Amino acid sequence: MEIKGTVTDSSGAFMPGATIIVKGQPKIGTATDPNGRFILNVPDANAVLVFQMMGYVSQEVPLAGRKDIQVILGVNPAKLGRWWSWPLVSKRNKT
Repeated sequence: MEIKGTVTDSSGAFMPGATIIVKGQPKIGTATDPNGRFILNVPDANAVLVFQMMGYVSQEVPLAGRKDIQVILGVNPAKLGRWWSWPLVSKRNKT
């Protein structure tokens, strides 16, 4: 069964690179395109899809026979990680 859909964030922005897998079957999956869209062939009309993206809360969505899925992922501040930066130091030789 072919499933199509779109993944966005809570502001409506498309989520390119979000991963979608069939729960319990991690070898069946795909990722969203640059416009947040995906197409996935699933073995069962009642499968559960797991949507994930780094920094966002994962969602499990039961298909319940649906063929078109729209998912909104919310930010998970605890999983955003920390950005580190180091000052760039350059040394100048005196001649």
